[in-house]
Amino acid sequence: MAHTVGIVNPLPKMLAYYQAALSEHLRRIECEPVAVGDVSIEGLTLPRKLVTASTVAIGRRRRPVSLDHVLVSWPAFGYFDAATWAHYARHTPISIVVHDVDPLRKQFGYGRTARRAFATAVSKRNIAAITHTEDATRRLRELTGVDATCIPHPIRSKAARQTLPQRNTKRLLVLGQYKEARAIDPMVELGRKIGGRVELRAVGRGWPAIPGWDVRDDFVTESEFTRELQEADAVLLPYKFYQQSGVMVRAFELGIPVVGTPHPQLAQLYGQTWPGTVQDADWGSAVEQTLGNDTEAGLLRRKQTLIAEIDASLSAHLNAGIK
Repeated sequence: MAHTVGIVNPLPKMLAYYQAALSEHLRRIECEPVAVGDVSIEGLTLPRKLVTASTVAIGRRRRPVSLDHVLVSWPAFGYFDAATWAHYARHTPISIVVHDVDPLRKQFGYGRTARRAFATAVSKRNIAAITHTEDATRRLRELTGVDATCIPHPIRSKAARQTLPQRNTKRLLVLGQYKEARAIDPMVELGRKIGGRVELRAVGRGWPAIPGWDVRDDFVTESEFTRELQEADAVLLPYKFYQQSGVMVRAFELGIPVVGTPHPQLAQLYGQTWPGTVQDADWGSAVEQTLGNDTEAGLLRRKQTLIAEIDASLSAHLNAGIK
C-alpha cells in the first residue's frame, strides 16, 4: 500500500526543481507525493515579516491533514521552524530538510535561542532532521546536538544533456549567484593561465568583473540556467565554504564534469578519485585534467547507482517514521 507524503515548500519558485526531484524519488519507493499548502517566504528578509509569517504558518499547521509523513523542503523560519510544527507532529511524523546548517551571514532563526528551540522540538515531538551531506550532519550535531538522517541530495533521473554546440575551444562555466563564500583568486589565476585557450564564463547575479572571464552579472532564469549548463564542457565551483551545492547536483545529473576543492558532496557524487578535485590549490591542473578526459558515460552510470542509494535511504527514513 502506497504511503502519502506531503511536501511543504515555502520557497515555491526557488525550490521548484528540488521538489520535482524529491517527488521522483518518492514515486519510485511507492509513496504518493502531495504538495501541502503553506506560507511562502520568498522575498521576505526582515525579521518582523518572518515573525508575522510564522504566526500565519502556526495557524495553518494546527489543522490536521490525512498524511503518513510530511517532508519540509526548507525550514521557513530557520531553527524555529521545528517548533511551529509541534502541534501537527502529534498526529503526523515531520521531517525537516536543513540545507544551510550554519549560514555565513546573520539570518533570522539561526541564533542560539533558535537552535535550543530546534533541539527541544526534535527531542520531544515526532520531528526529525534531514541533511544532504555528512559535513552538514556533523555541523548540525555540533550546533544543536541533533542527529540528522543524511540522505544525499535528490537527483532527477530524466535529466538529459543535449548535443553540445560545435566550438573550437572548451568552455569552463561558473554558474549561480555571487556570494561572500565564493573564491575570486582561483578565477583570476585561471584567467591569467588559460584564458586564451579555454573559454571562461561566469553567469549569475552579483559577479564582479574578472580578467580573462566573460562575466554576465544578471539574474538567471530556470531555462537560462539549464541552457548554460548544457553548453558547458565543465563547471568550476570556486567555493571557499559550502555544505552542499545545488549547481554541482545539476551538473552531475547531466553528466557534466566539475572542478572543486575536496568536499564530502564532491566525493559523494563524483567519487573519491575524481580528476577535477583540486589538490594543493592547483586549480589549473584540475581544470586541465577534467577537460582532457571523456567522463560523461561513466558519470551517467554512477548517477543510476546513486539514485538507487537515495531511494533506499529515503525509504528507510520514511518507514522508520511511518507507524
